[in-house]
Amino acid sequence: MGLNPAFQRTATRLIARFGRTVEIVRPGEPTDDGYGNEIPGEATVYPATAATIDATVVLAHQQSGSLEPGDMRVLVSTDGLPIEPDTSDALRMDGEDWIIIAVAQLATDGEPLFYDLRVGR
Repeated sequence: MGLNPAFQRTATRLIARFGRTVEIVRPGEPTDDGYGNEIPGEATVYPATAATIDATVVLAHQQSGSLEPGDMRVLVSTDGLPIEPDTSDALRMDGEDWIIIAVAQLATDGEPLFYDLRVGR
């Protein structure tokens, strides 16, 4: 079963209206320095469009214990994003890197529309 076109249009419209450019930073493959130590590989940066969740929603989740103080929830559009973010990646917003703590895929008919990220410092 394919993606419902109405859901796709709505998701795209919401992110386009309220979103901003962010980057998913995927670490590169490490190499061995010959002495048993790893040298981090060059990271790959993937531009994306995302919207942060309203502050009242964030506060409600903090009170329920699903978010720690300082954490944020960010919805990242799948439009044009060739990867699925995971917890080994970082999210760069406004020039600052955030640790991706958790990733949930929001999908309809099995096709992802957004990635719901919980990020912290």
